[in-house]
Amino acid sequence: MSKEYEKKNKVMTFFDLISAPLSYKIIIDLDLIFFTISYILILMMFLIFDLIRFYSIWIIILFTAVSFLLSLVIMKPERFIGKNKFFEGEQKKKKSEEKKRLPIMIFLKKFIVILPRIAFFNILHNFFPIFIIFIASIMFFYISGTLSIANASNFLQAATLIGIILGFFQYYLNRYEEKTQQIIVTKMSAFTGIVVKQASFINFRKFIEKKSKESTMTRNKYSNFQKDILNKAVENPLYKLKDKRLPGKDIIHYQPQFIVGGGEEFLFGLLESEIENDEQEKQLIEFYKEFFEDVKKTTEEKLKKDAGRMEELAKLLFSNINIVGEARISFINAIYDIEKYEEPVNYTEFLIKTNYEIMNEILTKILIG
Repeated sequence: MSKEYEKKNKVMTFFDLISAPLSYKIIIDLDLIFFTISYILILMMFLIFDLIRFYSIWIIILFTAVSFLLSLVIMKPERFIGKNKFFEGEQKKKKSEEKKRLPIMIFLKKFIVILPRIAFFNILHNFFPIFIIFIASIMFFYISGTLSIANASNFLQAATLIGIILGFFQYYLNRYEEKTQQIIVTKMSAFTGIVVKQASFINFRKFIEKKSKESTMTRNKYSNFQKDILNKAVENPLYKLKDKRLPGKDIIHYQPQFIVGGGEEFLFGLLESEIENDEQEKQLIEFYKEFFEDVKKTTEEKLKKDAGRMEELAKLLFSNINIVGEARISFINAIYDIEKYEEPVNYTEFLIKTNYEIMNEILTKILIG
């Protein structure tokens, strides 16, 4: 298979999907649609049950416009800020990049299945704040004498009952979201934990030692790095390394012992502190790239063997209550974070980038197919 064919038929990943300007537009439009439906349902409820009466059709139009815009300004202020320049720039950038093939039918099939659930919870999620603003608008128009309340007692009872029900639902929704998010984070951490374990300082040292013993033209650079930088970091008084050889075997088991601080970032920090010039820094980044490619491959192999947990995560994601407005903020944060770590320069950034890549693959497999 030629490289040109691969480029033309490259499948869109989850991060490609959420960073696409069209995806952002769909989220924004869905958010407004659900918001509008919530408002219309509340208005219809008050009119059908004859809780409020207007003196003319123009008063109805004026009341609807004022209360709707007031709700929009309070709940969706970003609508009045202007065009998002970030996504405008993204759109221009995407045009110059290679086109990626999106398995659209698979994605639409999954999206249509969860759309009724998303619509139901998003509409109800908007109910409570819109209801409060709606009641405030009724009071204003009532005081100004442009509308009347048909039966004050019925109105008060209905408003109280609806408010209590919506308040309880809002509480349930927040609690459910909070608990579900905790479970999702825990399950995601199990996958990212594989990356952290594989990207240990001990494994990095083994990687360099293995490369330095290979009979290739480039093995000297690994040997020199091991001698000039890696060994100095290990000999640092802040860190000791014991080599234990199992009886009758040639396998060395490294046991790091921390004197000050702790964790892999601390150990790699010692390594990076031994860098003395730009050439050494470039070399370390090059070795990090190779090492984290190995980490990524090992993690992918382990994930293939762990299909059960992947299926559990998929069910959890599809059964989660997704509030569109919150998803929009999460997508923007993810896009900025992905771009931030595109060119990592130290261990921590390489680790974060690799975690993002693994999460991208997992979510692509689950949500896109």
